[in-house]
Amino acid sequence: METGTTCSTKTDCPDNCSNNIVCFSSGKCETCTDGLYGDYCDMTCSRNCMYGYCNQDGSCTAGCKDGFNGSMCEIKICPPNCICDTNNNCLGCNRNHFGPFCYLTCSSCKDNVCPVDSLNAEKCDECAGGTYGNLCNKRCPENCLNNSCDQESGTCTCENEYKFQDGTCVHSICPPNCSTCTSSSNCISCVDEYYHGDICELECSNCRSGMTCRKSDGTVRINVQTWLLLWYSLQWWMCYMYT
Repeated sequence: METGTTCSTKTDCPDNCSNNIVCFSSGKCETCTDGLYGDYCDMTCSRNCMYGYCNQDGSCTAGCKDGFNGSMCEIKICPPNCICDTNNNCLGCNRNHFGPFCYLTCSSCKDNVCPVDSLNAEKCDECAGGTYGNLCNKRCPENCLNNSCDQESGTCTCENEYKFQDGTCVHSICPPNCSTCTSSSNCISCVDEYYHGDICELECSNCRSGMTCRKSDGTVRINVQTWLLLWYSLQWWMCYMYT
């Protein structure tokens, strides 16, 4: 950068100036690279700043992380629902709360029981029947044995005549021509998509070889290749008729 009335003096910017080129004639940085502050961008933003960013004066740009206050997030505060010591260190959680800084509630855990290690836990120790997930806020698939599933994945052992497939319990004994079903009277999909009806009992009689039909009503489903074949056939026919 050139400075002075005739711009005859070159001032080298400090390494941590934004883009390493934006600085004043005094050599002080105009702006700093992310995570640094000060006239020469030689100081690190407070680790308590949200996202680690701060302004040129060190004040946190996006506010403070949980548990801190002040322009530079230098003041430690006692988070809500925490039981703190005189230095505002969180020693435990109030009733019905758990997790770091006690921001989670135990109401979704089995019998509203909080985890044993409530301050460090990030999930319920156990879920009520029919639920799973860290906070037991997801429903187990239908037809899981005893309405119970794995707390982390939601997988389960299915009831008789069902098997676990693609995240759900599907009927393992399906009617003929059924590829998947939910019961002996309801098919999800038919074999080769050449049948239709509730239990795939009807043949797609209007389908030509290689075509498929919709399960709901037997309407012919034409894929892209078949459309192209028909289009080219039509073009050939029109050329033949008009030449």
